[in-house]
Formats: sequence, structure tokens, C-alpha cells
Amino acid sequence: MRKIALTAMAAFALGGAALASTNQTPRLRLAGSTPLTVTGVGFKSHEHVKVVYRADQTSTRLATATAAGTFTTRFAGVTFQACKLNRLTAVGSLGSKAVFRMPPVPCSPPTDAP
Repeated sequence: MRKIALTAMAAFALGGAALASTNQTPRLRLAGSTPLTVTGVGFKSHEHVKVVYRADQTSTRLATATAAGTFTTRFAGVTFQACKLNRLTAVGSLGSKAVFRMPPVPCSPPTDAP
């Protein structure tokens, strides 16, 4: 299961962008899986951002972008769910928006040990 989660995290991270210019399109990337940690780039300077994570559950966090338009937020008590459809949405108070959907990574069915 750990290997699946790491593979999913790598795929999720590829969907994000390197922290660079503030003139880029807003994007999200997974920075950690336990607790779920999300980094946003390309948002407007000092913008208030509502970040929503949906899988089996829905969790919401509020963040404020830096002068460079980046933020990091942690979802304490929430773990990235590799075998589920994962969706992150970030909507800023100044109009920035980023959406990231990751289809579930195929997981082996649980085995019943005798």
C-alpha cells in the first residue's frame, strides 16, 4: 500500500509546477500525503484562497498567498487516498482558480488472511 501511495504522490506532483514566476497559471501540487499537504503557485499576491480536498470525505482549508503568489496548507488528520478519485480545488478571493483531479491508482483488493 505504501508503494501505491508513493506512486500516486509522484503522479500528483507531476501535475504541479515548480515554484517559479508569479505570472503563471494557478496550479496545485501534492507536497505530502500524511497529513495531506498542498502547495499552490501562480495565485495573486496576498490572495485569500479556499482549498477543498475531496475523496471519501471533503475537507476545507483557508490559506493566504505570499507576495510571490504561493501558499502551502496542511490538512491535519487527512491522508491522501491513493485508491480513490482525488480532487483538489483552490479558489482565490481575487479570482484565481486551480483544479486538480487525479483518478484512482488501481489497488489490489484486500486479501483475507486465514
